[in-house]
Amino acid sequence: MALTNDRYSESRRYVHMTAAGNAINRSGQAKLLRVVVNDPTAVTLTLYDSNTASGAVIAVIDCNGPGTYEYGILLSVGLTADLSGTSDVTVIYQ
Repeated sequence: MALTNDRYSESRRYVHMTAAGNAINRSGQAKLLRVVVNDPTAVTLTLYDSNTASGAVIAVIDCNGPGTYEYGILLSVGLTADLSGTSDVTVIYQ
């Protein structure tokens, strides 16, 4: 049986972050879907509409508690996630 729900029709990617630093998830047009804080610690995750950890800030997420943050927004330059310390975070995008 073929899946026809739009939710499954587009390719999704993710990056699993556990250490301080940045991950360039995608260069060029992208869609940020959600961020999941899996194992909370007192750090922040900064999301940029950029292919580097600079430029337009989308959000700064306090990773001190578990949570799922839904976005569903289109980005024009790219997507970079910058984690300020050790935590367990998953960023899901297209």
